Amino acid sequence: MFATVNLPASNNHYLTEAGRNSEFEDRLIANQNWLQRIFLIAARKKLGGIVLFCDGNPFALPAAGTKRDGFAEMRRRIGQLSVGFPGKVLVIHGQADVGAQTSQGIAWHNNLGILDAGPDWLKVTVNPKSAKLFAARSESTASENRKP
Repeated sequence: MFATVNLPASNNHYLTEAGRNSEFEDRLIANQNWLQRIFLIAARKKLGGIVLFCDGNPFALPAAGTKRDGFAEMRRRIGQLSVGFPGKVLVIHGQADVGAQTSQGIAWHNNLGILDAGPDWLKVTVNPKSAKLFAARSESTASENRKP
């Protein structure tokens, strides 16, 4: 199953100013309900895997001096749902980090994989016959722009 989750980069768009987080709070509730539904449907259909696409990396540690980790609840919820899911779960995010995981492939933690899409094209292969289920390969955009 492929799905998107509304997790914007920059600390899940959490604002530290008082009274300004209704957008964050509403999105948090909607995302938690959406994730619950995704995992229930995938389990009911006995799917072997779930791929979640999002902008921000819910598994990134907050920057030094950050007053609140805006991804804490979503990181915890994705982790909880993944533990109870019999298949593989792959989170693909667009928040580039230093030493991005695309250079090393998917970073697996039990059945939960995390992958930084990075600035280049990313090819994700799903192979139900493979124990890993998912494979990812980064392809430079420069190769896409070459003339044959």
